[in-house]
Amino acid sequence: MTEPSAPQTTHVRALTALLASATRLVPMPLVDDWLRVRILRTMVARSLAAHGRPYPTACVAPLYEGEGGCVVGCLTFFFWLPVAFLLSPVRKIAAFVRAARGLSRDLTHALLLGRALDRALDSGMLLGGSRAQLASEARLVRRAFDDAALAFDARSIRHALEEALGTVRGLPGAAVRTLRAIFRARRMDEVEITVPDAEREVIDRGVAAVENTLAREDIAAELATFVRVFDASLRAHRARGKARPPGPRSARRQVSRAPRRDVVHRPVRHS
Repeated sequence: MTEPSAPQTTHVRALTALLASATRLVPMPLVDDWLRVRILRTMVARSLAAHGRPYPTACVAPLYEGEGGCVVGCLTFFFWLPVAFLLSPVRKIAAFVRAARGLSRDLTHALLLGRALDRALDSGMLLGGSRAQLASEARLVRRAFDDAALAFDARSIRHALEEALGTVRGLPGAAVRTLRAIFRARRMDEVEITVPDAEREVIDRGVAAVENTLAREDIAAELATFVRVFDASLRAHRARGKARPPGPRSARRQVSRAPRRDVVHRPVRHS
């Protein structure tokens, strides 16, 4: 696989982030979550390829699945399914009413995740190793990102993206129809996303609006601030990982080996 150029990577990052944010508008419960994970997986795959990481994307699944991943999703599936069907119509109607605002919020989150991943890869993390090692490091990066995203004030970026997306007429509908086509295909290449010809013009204008917004000097400065917040969060998480106390098993072994000073041995008297 040839390494994608920076403009190509930026274009795919904007496209995947835009489509991932539009999954909130998909009028089917659980399908929206499946699509979001699959699209974020494509974004992660492209970042790994751009940084020369040859291992399968599934090795770093926590990056795009978030905390808990598939296991928690499977355990909560039967509980959440009827609730999701009941709430879905209300949630989707409200989402369409607030389409530009919702898209800009989720879009910002996806773009920041991509920026954090690039930063972690540039620093030499996620180089390789066993699947367990990669998954553990990916969880650390994702937790550091989640904390940084909570601490960072992204309102300026969200407002700029909301204003830019608001100028692209028909974007929410075109994005939903693109997602519908992706779901019907039941597969999605991890490096490329195929946009239907009928939606390509509107989607391309939406992607261009995102790229132009990110190129603004004030937004670039905000993104640089987020990178510093993420760096601090990542250092804190790595320090906590190194200073982690012994686990329950090792603690039990230490307790069992310690002398019991509270026990007094008395001689046994025989009658």
